[in-house]
Amino acid sequence: MKGKSEPKVIVSVDQHEKNLFARVVDDEGHIIGYDSDSLSRSKIEMDYSDVVYYRYPDGTTEFILPAGLANMTVIVDGGSMEEDEETYTLDLKVVYDGSILFEEAQDVSISVYNEHSIPVSLNNDDITLGEIKISDNSPTSDPEPDPEPEPEPEPEPEPQPPLGGIPGFSVESIILGLIIALFLIRSMRAS
Repeated sequence: MKGKSEPKVIVSVDQHEKNLFARVVDDEGHIIGYDSDSLSRSKIEMDYSDVVYYRYPDGTTEFILPAGLANMTVIVDGGSMEEDEETYTLDLKVVYDGSILFEEAQDVSISVYNEHSIPVSLNNDDITLGEIKISDNSPTSDPEPDPEPEPEPEPEPEPQPPLGGIPGFSVESIILGLIIALFLIRSMRAS
């Protein structure tokens, strides 16, 4: 005897390019989808065991979640986009026994380096998409450091007074003067 199937929530992010990456985060912070800390976006987080995550070759991402997730946030990251702007379709369905009970879809335009956070609420007969919160994740380059001010020129050293303490006379001229004076004094005594 086959068991009764449980309702499922299917979240898909359909895109024309392969450069958008999606993840779903519940109210408790559990993540399903790409790891936002992985630069290549190749690492997948699966904080639930009963979910399905699939990324199709065309870039479309699909999550199949238990219907018990009443509130979640769908996050779409445009950090790897090659164009300045792209469009994606966020499609949410509640499916039971192969039949779509209700569905909500929205076409959204995203700019390069933006990240969209879309709150989603599920109740018994409706899906509500909240207002999209846009975060700008533009790469920040380190600002160029202010140029160092040019050093002030060192002051010219003051001229040293000549040794001997007589301004205008060098040591050699003073010594020569003393030798001449001694010579004159000796020659005067000898005469």
